[in-house]
Parts: sequence; C-alpha cells; structure tokens
Amino acid sequence: LLMDNVFRFVQAGSEVSGLLGRMPSRVGYQPTLATEVAEFEERIASVGKASVTAIEAVYVPADDFTDPAVTTISSHIDSMVVLTRELAAEGIYPAVDPIATTSVMLDPAIVGEDHAKLAADVRAVIENYRELKDVIALLGVEELGAKERLSVGRARRIQRFLTQPFFVAEAFTGMPGRTVPIAETLKGCQAILAGECDDWDEGSLYMIGNLEEARTREIARRKKAGEPIGDLAQPATAVNPDAGKTGKTGTGKTGTGKSGTVKAWTVKAGADKSDTGKSGTVAKRAPVDKSGAGARPETAAKKEAGTT
Repeated sequence: LLMDNVFRFVQAGSEVSGLLGRMPSRVGYQPTLATEVAEFEERIASVGKASVTAIEAVYVPADDFTDPAVTTISSHIDSMVVLTRELAAEGIYPAVDPIATTSVMLDPAIVGEDHAKLAADVRAVIENYRELKDVIALLGVEELGAKERLSVGRARRIQRFLTQPFFVAEAFTGMPGRTVPIAETLKGCQAILAGECDDWDEGSLYMIGNLEEARTREIARRKKAGEPIGDLAQPATAVNPDAGKTGKTGTGKTGTGKSGTVKAWTVKAGADKSDTGKSGTVAKRAPVDKSGAGARPETAAKKEAGTT
C-alpha cells in the first residue's frame, strides 16, 4: 500500500474539525488528532495469513520533526527513511540522513552481528563529523587534531560513497543508474572505515556504484595528474586460500577478480615460460643443447646407434 501523502489526511481532519466548531489543539491541529491517526494506522495490520505493508510519505512542516502531526504519525511507523535539505544542498543524492533514518529490521538477529556493528560504526563517524562542523566552519579543519581530521575525512568519504546515480535521472544527468547489492555497500563502508581510502580524492567516491568503480576512477585521476598509483592496482584485502577453487579448470587461472583477491597464474603443461601476473617477470627454460653434449646418456646412445 503506497500512500502519498499521509499529512494530507491530518490536514483534512483539521479542516473538518474547524468546520464543526471544535476548539483547536496544539499548533492548530484538531483535538482528536491522535485518535484519528491511530484508527487510520491500525487498519494496516497483519492478521492470520494476510498482511498489509504500507509505504507512507510524510510531509514535515517547516522541517520541524517535533510537529504534532509528524510525531503522531511516526509513532505508528516501523521504519523511517528521512530526506534532508542540507544533504541535497551539498549535492548528496539520495539525500538520506543516516542519523535520523531508523529501522526495526536493523537488528543483529535479523541482519547479522557484522552488519549491525558496521552500521553503528558508520553512524558514529558521521555523527562525530556533524558535531565538529561548527568548529570547522569557525577555525578550519587544520585546527583539529590528527585523529579528528582522520575521522572527518572518512565521514566525508562515506557520505560521498553512499551517493548513487538514479536510473530515472539518467536522461537529465547523462549518468547511467547503478544497482549496488547490500554486500558491496557493506564492503565499501568497511574499507573506508579501515583507512583503505584515506589518501583517495573525495570526488572518486562520488556518484559511483561499488568501491571497485571508485578505485578505477581514482587510478585514472592519478594517471592524468601524473601522481604515483601505489598499491591501488591491487585491493589491500586478504587473499582467500580457497579462492582458487572457483577458477575454471584447464585455463590455468585462479581467483575471483572483482572480489578483491589477487589472481595467480600457473604454467600450462608444455609451455616454455611462466607468467607471475602483474609483476611482469618472466622465467624462461634453460636452452637445450642440440649437439648432444648435454643430453642424457640413453639419448646419446640412441643417436649413436642411429648414425651407425
């Protein structure tokens, strides 16, 4: 069930209440606001084998989340995605506020311990950055300590990593939309929190899909600027010892590519050189002595018998 907009239901009740001559309550709303919203929301329930899932859009008057209509409606909602004008003004799309956004599904028993812990760490970093915004605006980020500067940098990179091009906006922006699995999002946030992207440009993480796309953009930027690439060519993640089991048989290749594991190349039977991957070193076989001096004794005996 999609409802756009629930606030209009409250407005209609307020107008009817005024026509009936009732004394208005706080901020001019009807005195029966809580009762009307409760009767309306309680019809959306799960009973027996039937269930109704409602997605409701709620307008926030003057961006005031303490408005009686907003607080009354929010008390009946299980999960809430909050869009803010501040993030939209910074060019962060979708402008989802990770601090104000809540969900009853974000529970270790549902999403897992690692997922819940990572979400809490991301929110803590972004919340710390918001607390330091006033100090940064007055004194500058240079006046912060080394630990605070590192935390602010990671928070800004996470904010830009969480942006995503929309398919519906492709005709206007010229950027193709992205669909990012939850596992890729968690992997990218974990890498940023671990410090893997501390020396990356923030623009490389803006409006991309997964972290590998950001890595490709950062490599291209450094090449264009003439800066050293360093270890960007290979992700700084541990290699799974069982990754080779996913390789194709007979091709001599092992590894999973996009998962961040390092590719390992083996020598095919009968080849006279071995490639060690991206290191560029090539080991050739020793030249064979065709004169017979370096041949095995039985080979020399056969050659001698053949000439006689």
